[in-house]
Amino acid sequence: MKYRVAKLRDAIPGLHTRKTVQWQMALFHTAFVHWRRQMPSIWFQKFCASRGIQRVVFGNVFGDRNELTSKFSSNWTHAFVTFENTREPHWSAYHDHLLDAWDVGLGFESIDHPNYLRFPYWLFHLVSPVAANPGQAFVDRIHKSHNPDRPHFASIVASHDSHFVGGAGMRAQAKSALSPLGEVLSAGKWQQNTDLLQTRYGDRKERFLEDCRFNLAIENSSNSGYVTEKIFQSLMAGAVPIYWGNEGKPPEPEVLRQDAFVWFDPVNPQRTVEAVQALEDHPRDLLAFRAQPKLTDHAAEWINEKFDSLAERLKRGPVLG
Repeated sequence: MKYRVAKLRDAIPGLHTRKTVQWQMALFHTAFVHWRRQMPSIWFQKFCASRGIQRVVFGNVFGDRNELTSKFSSNWTHAFVTFENTREPHWSAYHDHLLDAWDVGLGFESIDHPNYLRFPYWLFHLVSPVAANPGQAFVDRIHKSHNPDRPHFASIVASHDSHFVGGAGMRAQAKSALSPLGEVLSAGKWQQNTDLLQTRYGDRKERFLEDCRFNLAIENSSNSGYVTEKIFQSLMAGAVPIYWGNEGKPPEPEVLRQDAFVWFDPVNPQRTVEAVQALEDHPRDLLAFRAQPKLTDHAAEWINEKFDSLAERLKRGPVLG
């Protein structure tokens, strides 16, 4: 089987999409189309295997939409998944989440449609697909204890400063506003000023953030429901998130307590600076801020319901001809 997977992976770049997916369908219980290698196809494979789900084709936005207007097989469930903000012009061709062509649509937005399920990317990225109680496993990761002694003031790990509407330049603005309080370590490709993430922490982002008191969690763009893994990664490492996104509305209010982070206000950045400064000047207050409950009392239940709903929709089989 490992040989088969390797041969398939090597062959994919040179194959037409439909032929590639048909080959995957012949070999495995799941198939993927318009899928980038770094995306969590293994997450879906493990999720389906752990829940006894078979015969599912997963599609994404990274390719020609015309290749997805019809199904690859009438007796396989077809699920469209997007990790991108389809309100942005670059991804707008998929704004309908293929709900009139495929059986299931998954994304960030809240859409009233019987075949759609809001399932934001941070769930794929941070919650185990095979845990018996995925919600509780996530809560335990967030609430684990951390070393209170942190040598670094603040950090940001990003590959760019967003080219999307509303988000362009936001990371630079936030970094510039906070820099007078201390060095903001930029450990990603964007404005990199340290190699600590690579040399000291072995490219383990969470371990790097565990040595930072604050972390800039700035979304690529700001649209309702578009909440990624950034704010939760900060919390998992015990760093105070400085967050911007979700149109300034509370991010994931069913899961996240709204006093667990600091808002970055681009209109009045001094307000953010003063809030961070107050915590920096009073270490006990900073420790108390970090120690307070970060998730709602029903966070685990909400996550478990999402996982159960996803399994139910994938199991019910094709609903569109």
